[in-house]
Amino acid sequence: LAVRYRRPAPGGGWQGGPMEYISRGLGCRPLAVLFCLLLVPASLGIGNAAQVHSAAAAMDSAFHIPPVITGLAMAAVTGLVLLGGIRRVGKVAENLVPLACIIYFSAGSLVLFFNRQEIPGAIALIMECAFSPRAALGGGLGYSVLRGMRAGIARGVFSNEAGLGSAPIAHASAHTNSPTEQGMWGIFEVFADTLVMCTFTALILLTSGNLWRSGLDGSALTAEAFTHRLGPAGGWAVALSLCCFGAATLFTWAYYGEQGIAFLTKGSPFWKKLYRGTFVAVAALSAGMRLEVVWNLSDLLNILMAIPNLLAVVSLSGEVFQLTKKEWG
Repeated sequence: LAVRYRRPAPGGGWQGGPMEYISRGLGCRPLAVLFCLLLVPASLGIGNAAQVHSAAAAMDSAFHIPPVITGLAMAAVTGLVLLGGIRRVGKVAENLVPLACIIYFSAGSLVLFFNRQEIPGAIALIMECAFSPRAALGGGLGYSVLRGMRAGIARGVFSNEAGLGSAPIAHASAHTNSPTEQGMWGIFEVFADTLVMCTFTALILLTSGNLWRSGLDGSALTAEAFTHRLGPAGGWAVALSLCCFGAATLFTWAYYGEQGIAFLTKGSPFWKKLYRGTFVAVAALSAGMRLEVVWNLSDLLNILMAIPNLLAVVSLSGEVFQLTKKEWG
């Protein structure tokens, strides 16, 4: 839908996303405005504060760098990248993400190799906790299953952004003439991110001893799992990969937020500069925030942002089926 309803960008290329297929495809500009009003603050949560906080915690754990220093450094780099527009954002991200993947998967594969005897037990534990009579009892009582669903859905959405409407903004700028093919890439990225990356990390955590007793959480817990088997080098690998992933995510979400601002203000340069300044300021300040505050804020904004986008996606699903049938038979 983002590719189908995109339009030429002022500086060349393409731009679009939910704001375009809601306003032009669905014919409901107020709903598109609502989406953008939610997108802008969401970009400061999931795409900014959470990323900086995770990277800062990992750098503190691995290299004992104060979180405030990491936050200021990421803010400064983000500001410099944003000055170059979408082209520089794309160029930097396409270099950072593969580097982060190589570092993380190489180190993680070593951890799982050393912990290979524990993998069957970890998988069995996952299945047991999901389908045991105790879990069924919790489902009957309601509270346990609802709490588990909330945490699982929230973390899943945070991981892959499925349904939020953020990723379509990036897909709209792709160099392609096939909306269907680009849609398939969107499906693949959810699979790769959630089923591959998150399962990979979960197995590392579950095969690395009773780390749940350590009192750690977030990226610090993951770094400890790597360090448990690989020594300090494991923590370094997690810290460096998280910084690369976090920086790429920062740049991308800043672009998402800018697109929302541009739609709301009809491309006003003043509001664009104000948003960039606010985004950089949040990046600088969020490293020292409490983790639960970051997560709760991100979860709330994600839920609100998804509502107008999902309404449009369901309403326009007939077009998706028609495009797919027309192109692929």
